[in-house]
Amino acid sequence: MHTPKGSNFYVLTGQPDRSTDVSFLLVPSTPDAVHSIPRRESPADTQIASPSLEGVVVLRAPLRGLAWTAEIEAILQRASCALLKQ
Repeated sequence: MHTPKGSNFYVLTGQPDRSTDVSFLLVPSTPDAVHSIPRRESPADTQIASPSLEGVVVLRAPLRGLAWTAEIEAILQRASCALLKQ
C-alpha cells in the first residue's frame, strides 16, 4: 500500500503454493480521525493504520499457467474497495 506520494506503508508477503483470502480495513491515523475509526466487521479483517486518506493498493499474484487464467480473472473481478460508513 502506498500514499499518493509513493511512500510504502504496508506490505503483506505471500508464500508459494498457498491460497489466501485477504480482507483489509484501512483506518486513518491522523489525530482528528481517532473518534471516527470504524471497527472491523469480522475477525478476518486486517486493520491497517493509513497515514493518508488517499493512496494506491497494488496486488500482485503469480500466474501458475494459462490453464488458470479464467479462474484468476474471476477472482480479480470479485475484488472490491468500498468506503465504510459509520
